[in-house]
Amino acid sequence: MLRRRLAAIASHHARAGLETPTEHSLVRRLLRRYSRARGTAVRKKEPLLIEQLPAILMAMPDDELAMRDRTLLLLGYAGAFRRSELVALDIEQLRFSKAACYVWIASAKNGSAEAGPRTLRSTTAVDVEEG
Repeated sequence: MLRRRLAAIASHHARAGLETPTEHSLVRRLLRRYSRARGTAVRKKEPLLIEQLPAILMAMPDDELAMRDRTLLLLGYAGAFRRSELVALDIEQLRFSKAACYVWIASAKNGSAEAGPRTLRSTTAVDVEEG
């Protein structure tokens, strides 16, 4: 709850072009202490391995929602996108050509250095056999 509120404060400051107070060392230090005291430390998730991807994709049904989900999984894996970057994507941020998929990331977790265009090029085709 507290992290979400701090994220909202940071977002409002960023949109207004102001320096965010949530990045201040005192705020960060207090948040770490609060997390330790309350036992609310962030738990890291295990990454999805490439070996797991075909089985996950094949287990999905054949409807529009599953097609969207497959697309997000493949795009996320190919571009090494964070969940927050994937859910923030709009179709207007994607451009396709025969050689590549161009993705415009409006903002990134670690600041504007990672924001901007990314190009995903297919170097090999992946065959998924139906079983």
